[in-house]
Amino acid sequence: MLFITSLSPGHRNADIQMDAVLSWIALGNKVQSFNTPAEIEKLQAFTNLVEFIPVTKPEDTGLADFNRPLVKITHMINCFRKQTEHETCLLINSDIELLPEHDIMKAMEAGAKTHFIFGKRWNYATNKRNMSYEPYGIDFFALNKKSAALYPENRIYCMGECFWDYWICCYPLMTGYPMYAMHERFGIHKAHQLQWKEETWHRLYGYFKDEMHQHITGLESMVDIYSNIYRLYQTIVARSQALPLPDSAHDEGCYYVDDLLLKI
Repeated sequence: MLFITSLSPGHRNADIQMDAVLSWIALGNKVQSFNTPAEIEKLQAFTNLVEFIPVTKPEDTGLADFNRPLVKITHMINCFRKQTEHETCLLINSDIELLPEHDIMKAMEAGAKTHFIFGKRWNYATNKRNMSYEPYGIDFFALNKKSAALYPENRIYCMGECFWDYWICCYPLMTGYPMYAMHERFGIHKAHQLQWKEETWHRLYGYFKDEMHQHITGLESMVDIYSNIYRLYQTIVARSQALPLPDSAHDEGCYYVDDLLLKI
């Protein structure tokens, strides 16, 4: 499967990015990282591990909107659509390490041929034996050529900023494209300080709300955005099926509470 990300030269979890990439490769996947040429120069440690896709056009980055050369999600999706080597891809945040669960990886590869798949991370501070399920953010998304064609051109959302995770889920939701939800403990994440500004978070939510409000109710209030997003996530999960997994891939120490998978 093709893994698509954007490695960050200034990430707070810089060492974890290397662990993440190595975990993806260990599961048998090819990795592409979209970066500006200046960033690629700073990411030489990854040269023999990933294929760097240079991003040279300013309109394919968030430089004008965020004063940072973040890569637009629509550009990454469009490049996947144009390539012919892979029929599916996993769009994933650069600091999400995947556990060596080959059965889950195979199930995602198979499911992605017919469904849009999304999954959340499990967070830990220092000890990977003490993890909690992420309540809000969504971190990896499997696409095929049909689901990748659902998205409009050149939206503001960039990897490394906010709300692109919910934006990418909303188009399958609005169009009725079949979705699988992946709740099992597969993607893990070392907690770190936020890398985005609260002002930008509110601005992007306003942009997201204005784009989606004609299709999805419950997003109008700017007072309690977290509640809005939590309800939206519940709606997305309710419209999805659980990713079919072999018995060997299920975590027997987990159980469902509402739509969240919690560790006993």
